[in-house]
Amino acid sequence: MSPTVIALEVGLAVLLIAALIYSIRLDKKLKVLRDRQAELAKIVSEFNQAAERAEGSIHTLQQTSLDAGRDLDHRIQKANALSEELRLLTELGESRADRLSQTAVQRPTAPAAASAYVTAPSAAEPSASYSGHTDPILSNRTTRSTRPLAGRDSDDLFEDVSASDSRLDRLRHVR
Repeated sequence: MSPTVIALEVGLAVLLIAALIYSIRLDKKLKVLRDRQAELAKIVSEFNQAAERAEGSIHTLQQTSLDAGRDLDHRIQKANALSEELRLLTELGESRADRLSQTAVQRPTAPAAASAYVTAPSAAEPSASYSGHTDPILSNRTTRSTRPLAGRDSDDLFEDVSASDSRLDRLRHVR
């Protein structure tokens, strides 16, 4: 054998050893890649499941927000109705307070008020429309037999309550 052939064979052996080492390293890297590919497939699967859950949650959140919006609209309408009722009650109270303050200013002095007193029917006397029957509620009620016309107290100033109550009843029926 000639020295060139030996040199070529040694060179070829070195190249084969290098290729073997390179293939072993490549095999290890491919094995790691295959292992990571399984992990990656698992991660992708988990991601898909999370996306599906998120999609369901978004749908549920949309339904919940629509329901909350409807409930809020209903409450706003109810609050507006109550606000209107309170406004009417406030106006009524202010007008009655003005009337009370005006009557307090216009109240006559004691000697002048004595001539303004009239006799009111007592609770024991039955009314004409009651046809002689005694009402336990009316018989237990205490009334004053005389009261001033010009300087009436606050209970007497609220005789037109039925008109105000009918307005409030109509407002409540609107709700």
